[in-house]
Amino acid sequence: MFRELLKDFPFRKWLDAADCCEFCGARYQVRVTYVDESGCFGDVEYRISHAEDCAERFDEETGEELKPAEFTFDVAGWEFVDKPVTILSKQFLPLKARANIGPCLECGKTIGIPLILFIDEGRGGELDFCQKCFEQLGLLNQLKPNVEVKVSSWEYTKPSWVPEGATEYVHPCGCRDVLKDCVWYAEQCPKHKAETNALIQRLQKTSKTTGGKTFE
Repeated sequence: MFRELLKDFPFRKWLDAADCCEFCGARYQVRVTYVDESGCFGDVEYRISHAEDCAERFDEETGEELKPAEFTFDVAGWEFVDKPVTILSKQFLPLKARANIGPCLECGKTIGIPLILFIDEGRGGELDFCQKCFEQLGLLNQLKPNVEVKVSSWEYTKPSWVPEGATEYVHPCGCRDVLKDCVWYAEQCPKHKAETNALIQRLQKTSKTTGGKTFE
């Protein structure tokens, strides 16, 4: 059962992430550069080397090749609830809070856009998985029809990285944590939102062959 925190990851060492480019399949790499006093949250850098003919290497409008950044910054981290849950005979410790970059609870690799199963409509936390593990665990085939798998937004208690008294926190990428009606929400930046929409489209295609499961 995965229960590691950000502080348990090697410091300043590049590790393979769960995310891959949807066009060429290149895998992202992530390294931890800062961890706060709680050991739960901090900063990371991530990078990727796209294939030479990958669409991500070229400007959509001009077709000119883009100069790739050496790496990009983001906020990572997560906190667990106290009690594990059992799904398909396996125990998982749900997350009660998560930054932009969090863990897949099956393989333990970091992931930017997880597939999320909410426990008791979010009151019992959430189970985050990468797409590969979600499929290998058989969750796509075992879930009952009309169950909701949300990958674009979630609600939770006040994030640890938000200063006391603040009602909004903007991450380096542009994603925002916003307090609305006494509930904190995560809102994705255009880049992460586009990646989420692409993932939803792929899942919707998959759902046609798996009993019409509903994805949001």
